[in-house]
Amino acid sequence: MDFYFCLKEAEQEEAKEELSGGGSIFRRREKFIRFIQESNFLKSDGMRWMEIYAIVFIVVASFLSVMTFFLVSSQMDEADQRYNYLSYSNQLTADG
Repeated sequence: MDFYFCLKEAEQEEAKEELSGGGSIFRRREKFIRFIQESNFLKSDGMRWMEIYAIVFIVVASFLSVMTFFLVSSQMDEADQRYNYLSYSNQLTADG
């Protein structure tokens, strides 16, 4: 018990939690956030590569989507123009 008197109040609570040792590793959210910030858990090489791949995938998918939009739009305009020519030709044939 002398051990607890040497520590600050917040450190005493942490020490009690660590010595109790039951249940969860992180009893408080602040402890968990501090652990995540101090460790390189979210800054590993695998996570960085995954972010790069995700960004490249999004850029490529966006580019392909825009290209598809313009190609389909062009094809639809061409089909509409052909339909109008055919309709006009049929009207001229019907009028004699």
